[in-house]
Amino acid sequence: MKNKMIWIMVIAIAVCFVSSNSIVFGQEEALNALGKGIAAAAEQNKIKANEQSAIVNIKLIIGAIDLYQIDNDKYPLSDSDLTPYLNTSYNGKEMVGYRYSIEYKSDGYKVIATPVERGKTGNKIFTAENGKSISETQ
Repeated sequence: MKNKMIWIMVIAIAVCFVSSNSIVFGQEEALNALGKGIAAAAEQNKIKANEQSAIVNIKLIIGAIDLYQIDNDKYPLSDSDLTPYLNTSYNGKEMVGYRYSIEYKSDGYKVIATPVERGKTGNKIFTAENGKSISETQ
């Protein structure tokens, strides 16, 4: 909804600049303002997409850990334990604007997804621990 409002404001401003007989800014300034508004909206959409990707990846990791625990009656203690359950290793890797960390413990786990560059690749830190729901912090 917020992005929709930004787009409406940007378009309304552009229409006012271009269609007005008494243009406040020159045409070049109007186009620059429009371009900056579009770029800002695109950046916010990219951040939201990265954040959604991080949530999906955490769910994949949790699913693999849970399957391992069901199959082996214990929690995994390393990335190699999850090899049959995940196509790729996430621990310590950067993917789609987020860096993943998995802490393996004999009594559970903790998965953390942190933006590679806060404010540019993501705004939220996502954490999941021992079957609890994914929490997020700013």
